Amino acid sequence: MKRQRGVALILVLMLTAVFLILMGSLIDVLAIESQDAIESANADSALTAAYSGVDLMVLSIEEFYQNGIQNGNFPTEAFCGFNQPGGGTVTTSCHASVNGKRWQTASGLNYYLIDSTGDTQPELGSTNEEITRSVRALVRQVPFGAYAMFTESEISNSDSHIWYSSGQSYGGPVYSGGNMHIRYDSAYSGCANGPPCPIFPFGFSTSGDPNRIQWFDVNDNNTSPPTSSAELAAVYGSGSHLNAVQNAIPLPGLAQNLAVFSEAYYGDDTHGDLTDLNDAGCGRTVCVNGGPQAQACGQTLCTGIFINGSADVTSTAVPSASGDLSSGTETWTFTPGSGPNPIVGTVVITVDFGAGTTTVNGTVYRGVASGESSDGGSGNGAIFVNGDLTVADGSQVHGQYTVAVPDPPQNNESMTLDGSLTYANDPQSANGSQDELALWADKIWLTSNDARATIDGMLLTGFAGECNDKPKCGGYFANSFCNKHECDGGTGNLSLYGSIIENMRGKLGVVNAQGTPIGGYLRTATYDPRLGQTPPPFSPTTNLFSIVAVTDEGAP
Repeated sequence: MKRQRGVALILVLMLTAVFLILMGSLIDVLAIESQDAIESANADSALTAAYSGVDLMVLSIEEFYQNGIQNGNFPTEAFCGFNQPGGGTVTTSCHASVNGKRWQTASGLNYYLIDSTGDTQPELGSTNEEITRSVRALVRQVPFGAYAMFTESEISNSDSHIWYSSGQSYGGPVYSGGNMHIRYDSAYSGCANGPPCPIFPFGFSTSGDPNRIQWFDVNDNNTSPPTSSAELAAVYGSGSHLNAVQNAIPLPGLAQNLAVFSEAYYGDDTHGDLTDLNDAGCGRTVCVNGGPQAQACGQTLCTGIFINGSADVTSTAVPSASGDLSSGTETWTFTPGSGPNPIVGTVVITVDFGAGTTTVNGTVYRGVASGESSDGGSGNGAIFVNGDLTVADGSQVHGQYTVAVPDPPQNNESMTLDGSLTYANDPQSANGSQDELALWADKIWLTSNDARATIDGMLLTGFAGECNDKPKCGGYFANSFCNKHECDGGTGNLSLYGSIIENMRGKLGVVNAQGTPIGGYLRTATYDPRLGQTPPPFSPTTNLFSIVAVTDEGAP
């Protein structure tokens, strides 16, 4: 019996030892898993800090480009720190830097490569290790052509409300800096693919107070925001909704506008001030290779086109059979304008894409006055008018151009469209098109008696800091036949294919309660996404940057 009790005791002791060993192993495993979980959480915190560094570096770059005026020193690095973010047990920090200098694509957009590192610092006395994670991001400047509709203010040039209405559809991003007026009709079925016929299929952004948006439901005269699925579809379709942003987006300043002059006259971007504009020679006429250095190019085209005085222009084109710029021609015929200081005589400029030449009143230059030259030695599509410009009805454009007058105006310069202005190759056709156009003036007037008008391209009006709280302010695209109460001239639909950038809203027409035009034009705007991807040459950019790509580089 005693022997049996001894054996039982030994077995109990052995089992106890086994259980103790198993419990010790389990405790070790749990401790390791707990440590791994802590380190994993700390690694996530470090990665979040690295991403925060990218955001902070982008913000610093955007502040540098504010208003397109690049003053001060370019930011090369940024730092951040967070004390136990999200209730964690570590302090995180970040350090971001611009990897090398900026570079530009043929479209003139700035790109930067950003390296950012995030660190976690455990509490003093903790056994946790410091963890570091790194990311690399490529950021791209956002052009104004990335917006289907952009306005700093909802005040109009006629001192009346301009409504975003069913029957209009902005097929791209929309930005407003003012108190919007939105008139929606869930029963509207006049669009090609509707109903629903959304006004903002990509949603819209506003830096104004969303609570001050003026809504109007056509079906029941309700002044409340859309709530039912049908009402929401009439405003937004199935896309994004309202996005309230904190900071207003400024329009370009004088420096960006005069960059077009510099490229048109000098063939470079280093002569963008008023002194250079006032000193520009070539008399009251139209010239290429006008600047002193460009004159040395001889019969090789090194610039765009400079018009030193008010002018009227008729544009005719022979399209390319394939939709590209390998063939076809563009002819600009400039005659004395009705504005102050008109040019003298007639100047005819023909751009022959097949031959690779530009002919000015019979003189042939090697190179085409189109696009954005990368080396300043092959011509470009900058066309700058130092005066007023009127474009003839029915004009067509083949090639890539930015046509600008001084903005801010120096002598009340403006631009007038007598009617339709279209691309020679239709971008919406099967062959597509490489034709692109931007028109840039403080005021662009539509003066047409046509029952229907079509305008292709980006219309850019206004400048940074321009007043927009009263009708006498500027920066708009408007019907010259409209006043506060009515519109004369042509009445019908205005088809816009491109982008509209305004300082304040320009009045184009008057519609009845059903949205039918009863005076002037009902705009039908179709966004051209090419303007945001490869914008017209030397057209302006916002101070915003978007992240094109980002990669997790792990631990450095």
